Order: sequence, then C-alpha cells, then structure tokens
Amino acid sequence: MTDLEKYIEDLFSSYEDTPEIIDLKEEILSNMLAKIDDLTSQGMPEAQAIEKAKASLPSIDDLVDSGKIPLSEPKGLSTGLKALIGALATLVIVFCVIEFAVLPSEQAKKNESALKQTDSLTHDISTIKDYKSPYIGDASNVSHLFYALPLSNISMKFQIDPNSCSLTVNYLDTVWNIGEEKVHRDLIYNSLVAMASIDNLTKITYEFSGDNFSFDRKQLEEKFGAPLSNLLDKEKWTEVQKKLSSDTYCNQFYQN
Repeated sequence: MTDLEKYIEDLFSSYEDTPEIIDLKEEILSNMLAKIDDLTSQGMPEAQAIEKAKASLPSIDDLVDSGKIPLSEPKGLSTGLKALIGALATLVIVFCVIEFAVLPSEQAKKNESALKQTDSLTHDISTIKDYKSPYIGDASNVSHLFYALPLSNISMKFQIDPNSCSLTVNYLDTVWNIGEEKVHRDLIYNSLVAMASIDNLTKITYEFSGDNFSFDRKQLEEKFGAPLSNLLDKEKWTEVQKKLSSDTYCNQFYQN
C-alpha cells in the first residue's frame, strides 16, 4: 500500500468497507494522483505536490461538525454510510468540476507562467527580489533563490563555503538528460542572478553526474559589466537575455 493509499484509508478508518465506500476511495485516489501529476509536470517537487493534493480534498471533519455524518454510529449502520457517501460524493463532484471544468483556462495560464520560469530567455527576474542579500551564508535564502530559477525542476543540493564566499550546487541529474544547450545557457543565467543578488558571492561550481562547471564574479563582470547588481533592473535584464539567446555567445563561457 502506498503512502497516499494509506492516507485515504485513514480518512475512512471509522467506516465499514462497503462497495460504495471502496468506490469512493478509489475515485478520490484517482483524482489526487491526477492533481499530483499535473503539479509535478509544472516543476513542483513531488512531496510538495502530494501535500497540496491532500490539502485540496474535502474535509470529513467539516461534514461531521455540520451534523451530516454521525461518526458515533456503529460501522454496520447504513444510515451513517449513506450520509457519508452522499455528502462526500457531492463534494468530490464539486471538487472535480472546479478542478477540471471551471478553471481550465486559469490553470493553463498558470502552466504557461510556470513554463516561462524554467527558461532563461523568458524568466521573470522580478520574482527573485525577495532573495537579495549582502551575504552568502544564509542557506535558506540560497535554496529559495535557486528554486525560483531555471533548472529548479531538477533536485539539487547546496554546499556553502563562507571562508571563500563560494557556493557549490549539485544537480542530481546528467547534462545529457537535461540537454547540453539548455544547461549551458541556464548555468550562465543562474550564476548572473545569484551573484547579482548576493553581494559577496565570488564563485559558483555546478556539479552534475559526470560533469562540472565553474563561474566566478570577475569572469561575469568582464562580460556583463560591474557591479552585477546593476543588471537587476527589468529593462537591463532584457538585454542580458538577448545576449544569452545566442548559442555562440554562451559557448564562449565553456571554451578551455
């Protein structure tokens, strides 16, 4: 039994497994799995998607508080079961209508916006304004910053060296699997954002399975101008993205 199935079983622990209850549990599980797939396809980590799917479920406690489901009745009594099935079935139907009929256009907009944030050339730089910091030592801030940048859909680990003011980002995937062109462009972009946002960050090393790349502040300032924090203006950042749209321009950062 999966953790999700156990969670649903726990919701129904006070009720007898009648055919109706079993069907209802299966329907709820199916809807939750569909929602989790949708959220993870937008780049949300699986654990977070599961919690969001759980939170969107109708609350049995609310039904109990309203007096629609007499939980105190013995399992064998059909009255409580019928009330449960009817009330929950209604809520599930409403939930499905909202999720899959009423809000399709809104969801499509959210999907489009999330997709743009995974691309260096369409990423909205204004989304990282809350992560500006004079120091590299705040691990939580670094984590939140990189999960707001391209490649945020790849699991990653961070190692900060406060003595050298450097950062190592270990992406738990291969360059080949992600795509070399995308990786090369995104690493330049993410390095620029990180060093423009964190004043004393001097060097970033990116590690993949079988590959690693490094960028230092001096290298980027020579190409884009100093200080890098001046680039965070939205109009200036558009010029940065125009430069990065050229494969030839990006490739110069990877020449030995």
